[in-house]
Amino acid sequence: MTMTTARWILAALAGLLTLASPADGNAQTLPAQASPDCRLRIDTAATNWVIDGYDLFGGGAAAGAYDVLFVNQGERECRFYPRFDTDQATLGLRAEGGAAVAYTLLDTFGQYDATPVAGRTVRRPVNRPVVLVPGGQQLVRYLFTVGVDALQGDGLFTQRLLLTAEDLAGNPLTQRQVVVGINVLPSATLSLAGAFTRNGSQADIDLGDLSAGVGALPLALQVMSTRGYRLGIDSLNGGRLRLAGTDWSVPYALSIQGQPIRFGENGGYVSGNTPGIHRDSLPLSFTVAPVSDLRAGSYSDILTITVATL
Repeated sequence: MTMTTARWILAALAGLLTLASPADGNAQTLPAQASPDCRLRIDTAATNWVIDGYDLFGGGAAAGAYDVLFVNQGERECRFYPRFDTDQATLGLRAEGGAAVAYTLLDTFGQYDATPVAGRTVRRPVNRPVVLVPGGQQLVRYLFTVGVDALQGDGLFTQRLLLTAEDLAGNPLTQRQVVVGINVLPSATLSLAGAFTRNGSQADIDLGDLSAGVGALPLALQVMSTRGYRLGIDSLNGGRLRLAGTDWSVPYALSIQGQPIRFGENGGYVSGNTPGIHRDSLPLSFTVAPVSDLRAGSYSDILTITVATL
């Protein structure tokens, strides 16, 4: 019998699903507690300091810069330190029912860490106070950075803070609420691991000398997702290895994680829908139909695999 060989070509394409941006919160300015000498006002362009549309697998930094304008409307000089309070809550961004996600706030004017680690910003002797003459104003920029390694899924993670200007004796002059947070998009990535070679944007899998039965190649799809996901799988030849330029072909079947896969719109693979990040390694296997009486040559198919969050 003439020996038949086949080369199977896999094109793996990663997919991304996005959600809309979160709605603005209802942050508000609290009544000022001002002395007759110093009347201070806090202005902010935005009271929601939310990093929007963050892709957990995109590799970018989760950071933003936000400005606060302090204005002295009094008749005498104002000397104060800005501080943040967590309103008796522990530090951390949270989604509903989720674990806390750490973050930092850097005061770029005073060049100190303003993170309310122990419930409020710690005043240190090296901290630089803000000094405003009557009618004066000062812009203070805060760098907000989120520790994304602690994120365990997508969604809106926030914490409400109270921004207070306190005088040198620690007395509050005025206050304003701000909400800090990050909106993590639902997203997923996939890659192929095991016995394959890369050809541009494609991964080539060589089944070797074609014979009936299950192939013994070590292959797995590596999937990372912020939630449950679906793999869509399309076959160029409808589940057949085809000899180029001819009508000769042989059927084959694909299994993922031991689950037989149907090709096309209603086929594919669906993960469990448990909340939180999925990091899965899914074994792939191929079962080839009998190949007797086939013409010798290289038989191939192209599979396109996409991933999308549920």
